[in-house]
Amino acid sequence: MDETMFHIDYKTISGIVFGALYQMKNMGRSSHFNERYLHHYFSSQILKEHPIEFSDTCQFHPEWATEVKNTGRKAKYLRTGKKYCVDDVKGSSGFVDFALGSLDSPYCGIEFKMSTIFNKEGVIYDYMKLLDSWNPFNNVVSVVVYYGHKKHSEWMAADKLTDCVLEAERRLGSRKKAEGPSIHIHFIVAEIYERNATIFECTQENGTFMKYNLDN
Repeated sequence: MDETMFHIDYKTISGIVFGALYQMKNMGRSSHFNERYLHHYFSSQILKEHPIEFSDTCQFHPEWATEVKNTGRKAKYLRTGKKYCVDDVKGSSGFVDFALGSLDSPYCGIEFKMSTIFNKEGVIYDYMKLLDSWNPFNNVVSVVVYYGHKKHSEWMAADKLTDCVLEAERRLGSRKKAEGPSIHIHFIVAEIYERNATIFECTQENGTFMKYNLDN
């Protein structure tokens, strides 16, 4: 496989993500759908055009490990109490839901969360992995889907979601990716309730989220 032929841009990834969000909004809340459905939906759409090949040139990697000995991948994390932190001594590998590109130096990392509660710490941890300079991504995507029992979660506010990004950067410390045009961020948080969807979207390094309703 020619690696230059694989590159999947933001437009393609965004189209897949919002295709799923429209379907979920129009369906309304269903208790039996969970994050794994979202994983399989995303991979099935990618694999239509870019099937997995069992070769060294494979460019699509589920559950990409952030730390593997003798590869240059060295990012380790540790959960202490309810919080995650970086820890090069006692920590262990994190796993990113999907990575695109070469195995040891993928250009894009993608994380998904989907639940009926807003898992603040899980979201911060995902942001940490994506924004960690020890991980090679220059394109990072996070999709959080909150299927609420009631409207709204107290965390469904732009300033509180921005706080999650800033907290992830604070915990990374000097390992935070340097800001600049070479880093492309796309963080999406969707609250779905009774066939309505509120979207919070961030494409800036400072973590600022914009809020809007997902129309039909």
